[in-house]
Formats: sequence, structure tokens, C-alpha cells
Amino acid sequence: MTNKMRNKTKKIIKLHKRGKSTAEIAQKFDMKKNTVINLLRYWNELRQSLGVDTEKRVLDFMRKKGCVVKRMRGDNYFDAFVDGKLVDVKSASLSMGNKKTGCTRYCFEINHKESVSNNLDLIDYFLLVFKDGVGETLYKLNAERTTHLKHMLTFPSDPLNSRKYPLEFVGYL
Repeated sequence: MTNKMRNKTKKIIKLHKRGKSTAEIAQKFDMKKNTVINLLRYWNELRQSLGVDTEKRVLDFMRKKGCVVKRMRGDNYFDAFVDGKLVDVKSASLSMGNKKTGCTRYCFEINHKESVSNNLDLIDYFLLVFKDGVGETLYKLNAERTTHLKHMLTFPSDPLNSRKYPLEFVGYL
């Protein structure tokens, strides 16, 4: 720990390492839970969720391709503005679908918040990250093709063979 770190911060980190939850720590120090989470992340004691990591890498990739990107707060119903369009980033790993047939597929959760299902028609497109264990491939899907969906978006193991949802290849992450 550095000299810059205040005693209160040191105590918070110590409690976290001893297994106390962020809610317990927040209550003990009369703080908000999110304040404790942000403090722990700032001092690299708590990492971002996998979805946030993937989202940041995708948006950085789009910036490198020359797109103008503005990331939104986590409580928004979409993840970013990309060249003025409302975009939601989703990722899925290749998983076993039907154990009897051995069919593998990708399943994207498109309704992780109540607000998304009510606002799917406002999103312009999805940036979908297909994780196959070897690499990560990024595709673009026009959101108006998905407005009838409630929760899940599925693709076969070879997503370009999907007739139902035509994908546009964007690149490799």
C-alpha cells in the first residue's frame, strides 16, 4: 500500500481481504455500497465484471477503426453511441445446446435489465462478441431484426450460417 492511501482506505481494503462484503463495509463506514466498490476498483482490489471488460475492449476496437464512440453509464438501456447510433454490446461463449444431438450454439442474453425489453426498438444495433475458446469475433446485428425477442438471442456454432439473423462481420478482438 502506498503512502497516499488514507487510513480509512487501508481499513476498507483490509476488511475486504478478510471476506467482508461491500455492503457490510459500506454500513460500517456509513458509505454507499457503490463508493466502496469504486474505491476497491481504484486500488485494484476488485476487478470489473467480465461484461464491462468485454464492452470496453469492443468500444476501444471501434475507436481504432475510426468510429466516434461515447460510452454510457451502466444504468442506461444501451452501452454506447457509436457514430451517433445507439449500440448495445453483448458477448457469449460457445456452449452445448442439446446434449442428445450434440448441437452447439451461442446464447446472448438481450434482456438483462427490465428497461431493455421496453427499449429494444430504440437500439440501432448490437455488437455481438462470439467467444469460441480460440478467439473472439465481433459481428454487428441490426436491432430491428430482434424487436420480437423477449430474453434470448441464439446462433448456431457457425453464426454466419444464421438465416434468421444476418450478421455483418466487424473484426477480431
